[in-house]
Amino acid sequence: MLKMLKRHVIYILAAIVTAVLLAVVCINLGTMKTFTRMLMQDRRMQEQEQPILPETSEQPILTETSGQPIKHEALQCRYNIDDYDSIIESIRRVLEFLQLFVTEMTLDAAVGTRALQGQLQLILESFTLPVEIRTEMEQILTNVTDISDNIVGHFVDSMMENDQSPAGKERLKQNLYWIESGTLWEMPAAGDWQTTEALDLKRYEVEDDSSITFNESNFSDQCIGSVFDNCTVPAECFTLFLAKRYSEYLIAHASLFLLFAKKKNCFDDEQYMEKISKHGDPNDIMASFCAKMFVEAQTIDMTGFNIMRRDLFCEQVLVCSMSGFRQFLHPSWLRTILSWQGKGLLGCFETPKHYASKTFEEIYGIKKEGKRVKRYDNVIAAGTQSCSTHFTGVAIGSIGVHLRYLMETCSETLFEADST
Repeated sequence: MLKMLKRHVIYILAAIVTAVLLAVVCINLGTMKTFTRMLMQDRRMQEQEQPILPETSEQPILTETSGQPIKHEALQCRYNIDDYDSIIESIRRVLEFLQLFVTEMTLDAAVGTRALQGQLQLILESFTLPVEIRTEMEQILTNVTDISDNIVGHFVDSMMENDQSPAGKERLKQNLYWIESGTLWEMPAAGDWQTTEALDLKRYEVEDDSSITFNESNFSDQCIGSVFDNCTVPAECFTLFLAKRYSEYLIAHASLFLLFAKKKNCFDDEQYMEKISKHGDPNDIMASFCAKMFVEAQTIDMTGFNIMRRDLFCEQVLVCSMSGFRQFLHPSWLRTILSWQGKGLLGCFETPKHYASKTFEEIYGIKKEGKRVKRYDNVIAAGTQSCSTHFTGVAIGSIGVHLRYLMETCSETLFEADST
C-alpha cells in the first residue's frame, strides 16, 4: 500500500513538472513571437523615418541618341485611404481660408490654387474613378477655379488702381502668365514620370554657391515671361538661369523657367534649342537642378524641417514632382506637409509672426493714397494664427500633386470598382 502511494506521488510530481516545462516553453514561444512582431514593427518605423533616398533601377536614364527620358516603369501605390481623406480635408480647409481672405491674397497664393486646379483637371481627364470620387473631384475643381479667378481678378483690379509706369505694368503682365489658367500646371502628363534613375545624385554635379543672387522681381520675371512669347527667349536669360549654380529659392525659380518652357513646347523650337544648347540638354539640366533640390530637401528633412525652410521644401516638391520626379512624392513627406497646416479655425499654413511680408511697394517702389498691394507674401494675423499666403500657396500646390499621384497609382487599390 505504501509503495503504491509513493508511485502515485511520483506520477503526480512528474505530471506537474511536465506541465510546468510545457508552460515555460509556451511562454517563451509567445514572448519570442511578441518580440519578433515588435522587432518587425520597429524596423518598419525606422524605414519610414529614414531620410528619403532616390529609388534605384537597372534601366538606363536617357537614350544615347535623343537624350529624352525613358518612361516605362510600373508605378506602385504607396499611399493609404487615410492619406486620401487627409488630403481632401486639408484642401477643403485651405479653400475656406482663401475664400475668406481672398482680397488679401497674393499671386503666390494663386500659383498654388492654379497648380491644384491643373492637377485636378488631369485627374478628371486621365483616370477612371468611382462615381462618388469623381463627383468629389469635380466639386473641388469648381471651388478652386472660382477662388483662383477671384484672386487674380482682385489683383488686376488693385494693379489698375495704382499709377504705374509702362515697365511696371509689363512686369505684372508677365507674372499673370503664370496664373492665367490651370492648364499651364497640368504637368506631368498621365504616366509621364521619369525613370527611377533619372534622379541620379552621382551623375549630376551637386555644388553650392549661396552667394549668387539675381533680382527675382525684375529681369528674371521678364525671362520667364519671354517663354510665353513664342519661346523668344533672349540669350542673356539662359546665362542668367543656367550659367551659374544656384541653390534653394533661386534654383527653384530657375527650374520654373525650364518647366514652363517645356510646357510651352519650347524644347521643340529650333531657335530656343540653339540658344540653350550652349549650356547643355534641357532635360539633363532639369534633372541636375532637381538632384540638387532633392539633396536640399533631404537636408531640410534630416535637420528637423526648420520652420523657415518649410515653404522652400514645398516649392521643391511642387516644382520637381511636376517635372516628373516622383521621388519627391513620398507619403511620409506628404504627411509631414499636412502636419504643418494650422490647427485653429483657419486652415492656412502659418509662419512666425515676426516674419516680414514683401509688399507691392517694396518690390516695385509704388505707393498711392496709402494703398498697398501684396505680391509674393502677406502674413494674415487672426487670433493666435499667423497665416502666410505664400506658404499656403506652395503647400496646397504640392499637396495637389500628391493627390494626383495617389489617384494615378492607387485608385484601383483604394476605391471600389464602380467607376465612370
